Amino acid sequence: MLGDGTVIDVPSNNNNCGYVVIQKILKDRSVDKSIEDLRNDRAQNIEDNPRESSKVLKAQEWIETRYPQ
Repeated sequence: MLGDGTVIDVPSNNNNCGYVVIQKILKDRSVDKSIEDLRNDRAQNIEDNPRESSKVLKAQEWIETRYPQ
């Protein structure tokens, strides 16, 4: 949704919908980043700060054990 309340369609190709939203927000702030750049930035952040991601990984493990696919 835009600041004026307009709903926009976000493509979900390759499970990129979250990155598309972040990309749109950044573009509105004159920051041009590709989906690949955003993914790489996030991966680097996880590698550089593993303690910050440990809770997320534990939550993922909990979900996977209870809701296997």
